[in-house]
Amino acid sequence: MGDDRARYRVLTDAVRRDPADRDAHLALARHHMAFGRADLAMASLLTVRRLAPDHPKVGDMIAHCLGRLRLPPPVQLYDEILARLTAGDIDDMRIAAVAGRMLARRHGLGPETVPAATPDDATCSALAADPLFRRFLDRCANVHPVIERAMVRLRRRCCLNDGLTADDQGENQREPLPLEARISLAAGLLNSDYAAAWTDDEQVALDARIARVDARAAELGDVALTDDLVAIAMYRMPPMAAMAELATRPALPDPARRRFLAVFHDEPMAITAQRIPALRPVTDPLSLRVRAQYESWPYPRWRGLCPIRRRRLAEVLARTLGTPVTGTPTHAAIAALPDDPDILIAGGGTGRHTIHTARRYQHRSVTAIDLSAASLAYAAHKAGLHGCDDVVMLRADLFDLTSERLEAAGRPGRFHLIEAEGVLHHTGDPLAAWRRLRDLLHPGGWMKIGLYSATARRDLLAARLWLARHGWRGDAASMRRFRRDLLDGRLDPALAHLVTCGDFYNLNHLRDLLFHEQEVLFTVPMIAAHLDALGLSFAGFSLPESDVMPRYRAMFPNDPAGANLENWAAFERPNPKTFIEMYHIWCHD
Repeated sequence: MGDDRARYRVLTDAVRRDPADRDAHLALARHHMAFGRADLAMASLLTVRRLAPDHPKVGDMIAHCLGRLRLPPPVQLYDEILARLTAGDIDDMRIAAVAGRMLARRHGLGPETVPAATPDDATCSALAADPLFRRFLDRCANVHPVIERAMVRLRRRCCLNDGLTADDQGENQREPLPLEARISLAAGLLNSDYAAAWTDDEQVALDARIARVDARAAELGDVALTDDLVAIAMYRMPPMAAMAELATRPALPDPARRRFLAVFHDEPMAITAQRIPALRPVTDPLSLRVRAQYESWPYPRWRGLCPIRRRRLAEVLARTLGTPVTGTPTHAAIAALPDDPDILIAGGGTGRHTIHTARRYQHRSVTAIDLSAASLAYAAHKAGLHGCDDVVMLRADLFDLTSERLEAAGRPGRFHLIEAEGVLHHTGDPLAAWRRLRDLLHPGGWMKIGLYSATARRDLLAARLWLARHGWRGDAASMRRFRRDLLDGRLDPALAHLVTCGDFYNLNHLRDLLFHEQEVLFTVPMIAAHLDALGLSFAGFSLPESDVMPRYRAMFPNDPAGANLENWAAFERPNPKTFIEMYHIWCHD
């Protein structure tokens, strides 16, 4: 800690002596990021941007810093976030919270509380006209309760204004939103997998539109058909036959309509067209239940990723874990890694983690397996968009994985790196599943394993028990009612913490969060026992917050590498939310 403070003094002195020294500002930004101060790092990075607009590193660093922010800092980021969302080179799942809070603050929408406030109509109209709000809807799943209320109010206006008589519209009559704004609103609601509930009169209007386009799509003019389909797309995926009819219209010069077709016709068709080969038929009853969940509720829905420089796996490990002491097993395991490893992703899901890994590491091959064809089809489509066509997707139960079966499918039989983040805890026997993956590891190979923390997820476990006692189910209608009642303040206040979870704002993610078919929670002693049983050496955690390691070192100065699991068990007790996402475990043969 003393060295860190001394380095901070050196950097701040350098900036003070020469405020135009861009390299000093950049080094100070890196220091702030290392200690979890993304707000201060952003201020330094924006200074570098001002001093050197074409600096080759600062743009990517700003993108990563934006994903680390928890609250909008006291610097103006509107233009920066708008540019990143427009370009799409941003991790939408990480930027959603800060962008949403910035919009809420900008338009005076109110805090993230239960019950959630409902903005008035004038505020909703101003929000709808904001270019950042539109790009936010196009790219992100909103995670702010009051913005959701605004989206619901705007959706209701769009649904009930058009196609009804003046008497029917009554107080709902307002100036219609421009087509571009309606399409962005539909995209934002899709990004949430239509989590927000709607009223009975909206359902009546929705049913009437669906009946109209089902019966008369070919007869409707371009404007009428587009308006109906955009309104439907605010509540559910529009009928594909009517979308196909719209796609055949030769005169659609409006860029907004082309964008609508891209999101609601072209992408679903491209995903459906993917053909993912199966290693073997799935027969295990629990695996079949978990597969059925992800076929109906693919997880996660995501749009983009930050730019990233591809590096050697050994280099990334040294950066993540700290340069290991020469002669230690970890040092030897890193040194033995090839420059072009074969990589296996177990539980690849919709591809966010898989594609990040493929873009992060130099590699010879990347193979991703998952139970769900729907998830892997989404992943394969995204892989093409992100330049990762070399990633091979296979439908498989990890309990069926053997070297012989993988080789018969044209894949490597052993791997230098195996990542299984978010899959072992959804099996009936995590140790047996982990052992199956262990058998596929090259001698001296590495594993990155993600497991849910029983300590960090106590509140979620209590919420699940409450939901079960009160008869709430994991179907769409029940989850929408639960969300509405919680946001309205009609449920147990002890559940209010759920509105701070990003997964609460997406129906597929909520299914995974609160109604999963199978989940096992872990403790640090359980991890230690599993590693011992498998003959694997613990090398450290990949930590969710960059300030954790300095606090750990302050508590355990004799373990600067953070490689002692007994210490981590002691650290987690007074810091129960440290592993709120997961334990991300690095271990090696």
